[in-house]
Amino acid sequence: MAIFVLVLSVSFSVPAASASPGLSLVSSGKLAQDSLTTGQTSYWYFGGDAVTEGAPHSYYEDSQGLHLGVQSPLSGVWAGFYAESPDTNGMLFHTLLTLPYTSLSSESFNTGLYVQTSSNNVNYITCAASADSTGYSWSVLYTTGLPTNAVVFTTVYSQANSGPLTRDCTIITNGNNFLEVYLGGQLVYSSHTLSLNMPPPFDSYLEVQTTNSQSQHFASYANYYATKSQNVNLTNGPPGGTMVIADSAGHVLGQATISRSGSASVDIGSYALPVAGKVSVYYSNGSLDSSYSGQIWGGDVYGFVANPNQTYSLTVNSKSPSGELDGMWTVLYDSNGNQIATGYTPIAFSGLKAGATYSVSVSDYGPYVFSHWEDGSTNSYRTFVANSNLAFTAYYN
Repeated sequence: MAIFVLVLSVSFSVPAASASPGLSLVSSGKLAQDSLTTGQTSYWYFGGDAVTEGAPHSYYEDSQGLHLGVQSPLSGVWAGFYAESPDTNGMLFHTLLTLPYTSLSSESFNTGLYVQTSSNNVNYITCAASADSTGYSWSVLYTTGLPTNAVVFTTVYSQANSGPLTRDCTIITNGNNFLEVYLGGQLVYSSHTLSLNMPPPFDSYLEVQTTNSQSQHFASYANYYATKSQNVNLTNGPPGGTMVIADSAGHVLGQATISRSGSASVDIGSYALPVAGKVSVYYSNGSLDSSYSGQIWGGDVYGFVANPNQTYSLTVNSKSPSGELDGMWTVLYDSNGNQIATGYTPIAFSGLKAGATYSVSVSDYGPYVFSHWEDGSTNSYRTFVANSNLAFTAYYN
């Protein structure tokens, strides 16, 4: 059956394709950063039961980091001393931990990074190293407890008498069901099905504890930071394109396909932050759209600076199983759902404002019923962000 419609091959004046005005940092993911080597300790609150017990304790900073020391008042009795951060509404916490001892002649000593809920109960996650007469070990555990102390301890990683005494420790959590821990840049634990009962914001603790009363024992910490999350995010990117993160040497650290809504996310939680490198955005055809160079943090959000004079076009074609299918009714809408242009395929809508959101729909006619778009979507209404010249194809049964 033939389709008797007036077929208009509409082609409005389309501006020459050009790169987006530029990829920029919309918001930083960095929440806190302290090298722990400057001698400036005002960010931290120092406390612990060693203080209340009158047990020997001390702290200082030098070029190697923050050093915390503690001594038990009585052999076999635990004493602890810590540096506590302010409340932090983030997900990723990191420090470089150093345990100076492969063993102790008697009793025990441990050091760790603790991420604890700031609410009433003592619920926390720790990445820790310990030493006693049998040697040393690294472990990861989480706890739940009472307002006064932890009660239930769940160890999810342990390694004894092997590995370096200095390691990067990164804890990533939402305080609810999600936890990832990296030691030395290696993922040692991951779960999305926990019941941590740790509502944010969180407090970080750099803490030493010992039952040894013979002398003060020390551990050191360096390069503390906290970020909003482990992911670098993109908004209003070219749909179907790619976001790539590379370090300053050009090594790709991660990449992600940009969704139809223009968003993408790349996980950089395993790397020491900030990454000195580049965030690059590519069109779906592989050509470079724009790049941003600088220090990259987990939780960063990148987007495009809107140029009010920049416009793009959308071309809509239609096909049937037998080939090209012209003359299918097409409607363009603005972000408020207002109809702003219509026509028959093939059609090119021009003058689309950079960064603006639009929707386009195609209609059935006679025996021809819409099946899907070229990206696989089966909804005849398709929403997109105008950040490049686009071409969609509607397929009909």
